[in-house]
Amino acid sequence: MIEHVRNNNVERFAGFGDLYDQQHAHKWNKDEHLHHIQESGLFRFAREIVFHSWELCDAHRYANIALSQGGLQTAIKLGAEELHPEVSNFRELVSKAFGGESHNILFSYRMRLGIR
Repeated sequence: MIEHVRNNNVERFAGFGDLYDQQHAHKWNKDEHLHHIQESGLFRFAREIVFHSWELCDAHRYANIALSQGGLQTAIKLGAEELHPEVSNFRELVSKAFGGESHNILFSYRMRLGIR
């Protein structure tokens, strides 16, 4: 249920973040970071490593993490009033999905390494 809530709402919020990112800051394509590091000529070795970590989350923490991502966070910080009802609905759905319990959630982190 938790994954269903996340997947169904990510697409709804995505467009808002892109709009605000385009108006206020340049956003580099994360899929190209490693390529740019390798092509810069500054490093003799470059790799991307993915880490996974299980973390205990309650509904409040999970919703805050989801809402802190990229362009959506920027839009909220810039006062996108039209997002407030959607954010409230999302928090309510997450709360229902968690049912007052905490759950272990698998997070992935990417690290790009360059050795000169």
